[in-house]
Amino acid sequence: MIQTTQRWGKPLELAEFKLVVPDSLKIGKTAYPCHTMYRIEGEEIYFWRMEQSMPEKDMVFHYSRQ
Repeated sequence: MIQTTQRWGKPLELAEFKLVVPDSLKIGKTAYPCHTMYRIEGEEIYFWRMEQSMPEKDMVFHYSRQ
């Protein structure tokens, strides 16, 4: 849960997230925009980076199979 910052009343100085999925799954909607995405050897790799952030929602991913 990244919403914990709301209870702390203090932002995360730095948070980095990585999601690795097979390319047979397509990530559609995400809670936060992805900063970087690339494909390597049958996988899709997504990166998020947040600085001085107080997220109001958790990371949620919507996906579909091809």
